[in-house]
Amino acid sequence: MILFVLLIPEWSNSQDKNDIPIYKVGYIPGSPPYQYAEKGLAKGFNVDIMNEIAEKQGFELAYYPMTQKNIMESIKTGEIDIILGIPYTKNNNEIMDFTDSYVNTEISILAPKGSEINQFEDIDSVRVALQANTLEYEFMKNIRNVDLHVSQKQDVGLKLLIKKRADIFVGNYMTMKYLMKEKSIEAEYEIIEDRLLSSDYSFAVQKENYTLLNQLNKGINKLKLSSEYSTIYNKWFEALDTPISKKLKKLLDFVVVLLIISIIVFLFSLRWNRQLKKEVNRKTKDLQDINESLEIQIKKTKESNQMKEQVLESSLRGVITLDISGRILTMNTVACDLFGVNKSIIGKKLKNEILIGNELHEKIYGVLETKERYLDQELNISQYTKNVEYIKYDIQPIYNIDQDIAGVLLFILDVTQDKKLQDYLYEEEKSQVLIQLVAGLVHEIRNPLTSIKTFVEMIPSKIDNLVFRNEIATHVPREIDRLNKLLESLINYAKPGGQHSKVIYLSELLKSTALLFASNIENKGYNLELNIESELKIKGDEDQIKQVFINIILNAMESIDNRKKKYNNDRPTITINLFNRKNKNIVEIRDNGIGMSKETLNHIFDPFYTTKAEGTGLGLGISRQFIKENKGEIFLDSELEKGSTFTLIFIKWGSHDEEDINNR
Repeated sequence: MILFVLLIPEWSNSQDKNDIPIYKVGYIPGSPPYQYAEKGLAKGFNVDIMNEIAEKQGFELAYYPMTQKNIMESIKTGEIDIILGIPYTKNNNEIMDFTDSYVNTEISILAPKGSEINQFEDIDSVRVALQANTLEYEFMKNIRNVDLHVSQKQDVGLKLLIKKRADIFVGNYMTMKYLMKEKSIEAEYEIIEDRLLSSDYSFAVQKENYTLLNQLNKGINKLKLSSEYSTIYNKWFEALDTPISKKLKKLLDFVVVLLIISIIVFLFSLRWNRQLKKEVNRKTKDLQDINESLEIQIKKTKESNQMKEQVLESSLRGVITLDISGRILTMNTVACDLFGVNKSIIGKKLKNEILIGNELHEKIYGVLETKERYLDQELNISQYTKNVEYIKYDIQPIYNIDQDIAGVLLFILDVTQDKKLQDYLYEEEKSQVLIQLVAGLVHEIRNPLTSIKTFVEMIPSKIDNLVFRNEIATHVPREIDRLNKLLESLINYAKPGGQHSKVIYLSELLKSTALLFASNIENKGYNLELNIESELKIKGDEDQIKQVFINIILNAMESIDNRKKKYNNDRPTITINLFNRKNKNIVEIRDNGIGMSKETLNHIFDPFYTTKAEGTGLGLGISRQFIKENKGEIFLDSELEKGSTFTLIFIKWGSHDEEDINNR
């Protein structure tokens, strides 16, 4: 009787093989040991799990390797039924439904051994390789100051790191371990953060395909209760993190036996209405599964939104995101405080709510049209707001999953106090240099005055001498012109600061600067050599660049003084060269003084670092800042007891490089 009853369901539910459904499964290869293609066949942990579920649930599978973009389009259009091994993200949830998780893994960070990146907190201004449309991508794109190199597959992301096109690789921990072993790079790279994020792998089906979703969830639950799951896991990962103990297995076997007995009793007691009851239970279970799946997805969405909000609010800079029409999507507390507004303006247009000037508005809308990025730009907005005077800002485009521009990301930093401190330090340093210049010019001024005085005293006795009259008519005006040039140079240097950009002839600026030191250098017995090409022009602030020349020449003189005291230098020389190379105007100021040690050379541009007993440590730091503000570069090459060479590189005025910078 028992055998008869048991065979009835088998007989009644048997199907012709031609009625067995075949589901199309799309997968993105390149993530071993989870899923990859070998000789045209799908392999990996995810594939074995799906095959086992198909066997238990009575359907067949056809696998299709696909790209990230194609797989998303195919699931929306129904060209495939199932996506294999995909993590839950908010964007994915809009176009597909997810099964229960069948395995959990960790998102980790891989970096070259010996690099400066040792933990997640070190990530700043680095290039990150990672796979698109993943949990790690959704997380990393909200981190500031990182450059994302997005690939379609995990193994391609690792190749970007190996080829040094990225500084770190962010991805699945197990895939990292597998590929590192396969490529024999374990000695060159290390996992510096093995638990950055926790990620669950699921299967995905077309939106609202609850029949297939329920069928897959049932298969996952059955598989987890069986020993096959542990076997598959051990096959690909060597050891199961939480293996089923023998005691638990016996308990499960006992439960299965009890379940079978209960089913038999149930069939005997409700034989005549079992089909109706079975259908009711199945529908109820489907609804419960759907409800639980929805609750899980809602929870994950809330957690994701909360994480994004925390990242936004933890930033020390003001952060504003705008949609493609210029409407404010998000705005953190720092940004609200900077502009004296509250978050009630979210959802309104930026240009109608915050006054930041036409220049910044034009750049924001320019980003939407050209996708151009503006980084580390400075702007005076004191006329628009009482809270701040100077800001630095970054403007970057925001892309959607299809890499189409979807909005703008605006970072803002208040640098008012930094700017005021910089101006103050500049004036302090300028005062110190002015004192030294005046001391050096005293003798230079005294010489022409003495000459003029001598001629004046001789006028009464030689007024009738024609030769004397010719000499006084020639020499006195020349000496007066010399005095006038010295005083004009000193007055121009001492006038109040403030950046004023104009076209500058470097040859004239270097000659006028050298004139300030000529007498002092001559009195010390030093040589000053000028090798200057004429007609070399740049655009910049003349006072700032002249300040740099003066600082470097003063340092050169002090370096020669120190060497002369120690070694009695036979031919102390300061050489100034000006020449042009490939649209670059180059100034070299070289001395054969005492030079610097490697330790001093490493810190010479640091503010307040000085080797002088009465130095401020600000001269070269300010010099580097001025060169940077005038779109130039400064380098120092020095060797102890042999001398130093400062190299200043400017963009030639009128070149294509200069035009590109001014347009930007």
